Amino acid sequence: MRPSLSKYPRVAGASTAFGLTLLACVGATVLATAPAYAAAPIGVMAGQSASIPLPDTAEEIEFDGVEGSLAFKSASSVADLAAFFRAAMKPLGWSETPSVINNPKMSVLIFGKGGKTITLTVMLMGDTAQVEGQGDGLATEAAKTAAEAAAPVQAVEADEMGGLPVPKDHSLAESDSAPFRHGANARTSIDLKSVLAFYRTELTKRGWTEQPDADVKTDKATVAFVSPDGPAVLKLSRDGEETVVGLAVRDQAGATKSGLLPKPGQVKAMFGNMAGAAAVFTLDKKSVKVAVGVGSKGTDGPTLDLAPGKYTLMVKVGGQAAHSEPIDVGADEIWGFMAGPGGVLPVQMY
Repeated sequence: MRPSLSKYPRVAGASTAFGLTLLACVGATVLATAPAYAAAPIGVMAGQSASIPLPDTAEEIEFDGVEGSLAFKSASSVADLAAFFRAAMKPLGWSETPSVINNPKMSVLIFGKGGKTITLTVMLMGDTAQVEGQGDGLATEAAKTAAEAAAPVQAVEADEMGGLPVPKDHSLAESDSAPFRHGANARTSIDLKSVLAFYRTELTKRGWTEQPDADVKTDKATVAFVSPDGPAVLKLSRDGEETVVGLAVRDQAGATKSGLLPKPGQVKAMFGNMAGAAAVFTLDKKSVKVAVGVGSKGTDGPTLDLAPGKYTLMVKVGGQAAHSEPIDVGADEIWGFMAGPGGVLPVQMY
């Protein structure tokens, strides 16, 4: 009597006909006692330097915390490695974006957190699995800092722009001026570390004194100075393959004499009107009406004291529709906001 198939586990992917033939050939006992596949347990590797957990079966690990890349080999299966990463990344706040590539020979895992991403590709290569990862989520600030510290400092030649130094090797250089402020802006292919060293040396030669508590990172830096003309600030940042330079000097004596110097830690906003009708500014839930011509040629416009931060400035001229302008103002700054035919022109005055 042929045994009933319902008593035995179904073989994945096998048809009923194939199951009958198999039973006839090898007997019911073999099928009834065949062990089901169980995932091999994978632990978390201790003492490794990658920015995410790695399986303890990982070998030949290559991790670059600057570029954000990872590679290793493992004797674990593709499915087991994919399960490991899903389980390990979720408690760390990473969420997975489903991928259409997910089979026993290859799996692509895409994780995201806080605007950063990590893509892990797990592929069967012969008897082992090859794992490759990339994404800014793999990069670490510590690795970038170490690489920056190890990099040599380039020699930078000086050029002049508006009485202030800029790197001679630049793709852009310009000067700017306001009633109580003048500065120079530039873009250069030279790395940020070398540009910062250039300014520290060059400005010291000119009698400038660096103030404590400089904020220096691998991709940006803000350094305060006291120059013979007043307080100054150097701001550097990386934009693609270039370093962006902003150097500004404040005329503290002139701002004090004008009566516009803000209280320490505060912002002073002044309003002017170059339009052909009266203008009404609304800022920080306060409205200021400015007559035609007021504040357009000097510093006689009405003012408001603000806390540093981001605001939306509204201006309405005569019967025209209101215009809005997002603004971001910092502590100890003076800003001028001028109404004109096209809306409002913001100018940092100090």
